[in-house]
Amino acid sequence: MPTATVQDQITRVVTYPVSQERLWKAVTEREQLEQWFGPSKIEMDARAGGEMFFAFSGGQTSRAVIDEIHPMDRFVWKWKAAGADDKTKALLDQDSITTISFLLRPVDGGTELTITEVGFAAITPQTEAEISYPEHIEGWDHMVTQLNGYLANG
Repeated sequence: MPTATVQDQITRVVTYPVSQERLWKAVTEREQLEQWFGPSKIEMDARAGGEMFFAFSGGQTSRAVIDEIHPMDRFVWKWKAAGADDKTKALLDQDSITTISFLLRPVDGGTELTITEVGFAAITPQTEAEISYPEHIEGWDHMVTQLNGYLANG
């Protein structure tokens, strides 16, 4: 049941002064994601239905399943946004799953990236949603900055 106090979606739209191909590689290639996304290690089977594994410094881990990967313009995955990941269950059989989309499109001066994470209103219990939503807002703001720095220096 959706929660009343938590918005369902976070969206960030940023234009980076790089080619669509350059930005695509930065958001879809494991080695490049490790440089700006935050985990100290990422494992990735880069195909629809493929799994991703994130190991963060500090011991946290997260799993994801790739929904869509359309070269140069769309990369979508689902992951557990809140609560403990029950490793004995398939990820998509658990509660508190959100969907993350990276949409790329060429614009004057570079490539526009729209990052969307949706599904927060369905996180249970509501207290987990109330904690997760602002944490993810802060996280995406940080990731946008990290990606900008990576692209500027890479």
